[in-house]
Amino acid sequence: MTIDDFGLRAIANRQSHIEFRRNRVIQSVERALDILNAVAQEDGWVGVREIARRVGMKVPTVQQLLKTLQKKAFLEFDERQRKYRIGVAAALLARGADPVARLGDFIQPFIDRLHGQFGETFVAMLHRAGTFTSIACRPSVHELTVMPPARGQTVEHPQTMASGRLLLAFLPDEVQRRFVKDPATRALLPAIRETGIAEVQNVNGSGIAAIAVPVWSAGGPPAPCDRDARAPLLALACSMPVQRWTPEVRQRVLDALLQTAAQAERALS
Repeated sequence: MTIDDFGLRAIANRQSHIEFRRNRVIQSVERALDILNAVAQEDGWVGVREIARRVGMKVPTVQQLLKTLQKKAFLEFDERQRKYRIGVAAALLARGADPVARLGDFIQPFIDRLHGQFGETFVAMLHRAGTFTSIACRPSVHELTVMPPARGQTVEHPQTMASGRLLLAFLPDEVQRRFVKDPATRALLPAIRETGIAEVQNVNGSGIAAIAVPVWSAGGPPAPCDRDARAPLLALACSMPVQRWTPEVRQRVLDALLQTAAQAERALS
């Protein structure tokens, strides 16, 4: 056997190894998609053994792929039930389907924790296809309170709310013009876009003060100079009567909103 023969054999072995690894990756992707489809067929939670039975795989193989899908937020895992369901990343990937319900399920625990900390009104708002929707909320525990839009309710006048203004600041000019007729309000949007914070106080004599921050999907916020960049995934906001809105309360609420938004973003990444 010549040196050239050894060289050709080495090249052939290397190519065979590369092809083997490529086939393994493709097979893993196919199996992961089969698992996602199996879980998606359930309205609620489903266990590992049931998933393995449906896809015809061994339980250890299914468990390994489930953990990978959970790590990337394509699946959610319930420790108590030891079961899985479709996660928020899968809902976001399937933009052709309505992500509102799943996003609401995802962000509601974050809203609940904020509510437990302050006892004030909190809401999460989503913009999609020209419509602003409340996807999660908790009303204040106080007698004098601000009632948020109910979950799933369309918000007709988002420009009057901190969460609506926050989202509008990142949307195209034509969307802004459709909702924001007042020049003074439109003039506020560039600053909101730059700081990532929207505030309202006593709009139209409402007696309400509110503040909102964005929650970004994977990739984080765009560069400040990128006017055509994507909008936030959703807005988190707190509102209360102006009588309770002191500088100290404002700062505490803002810090908590920013921290919660960061936690939600990490859960999405």
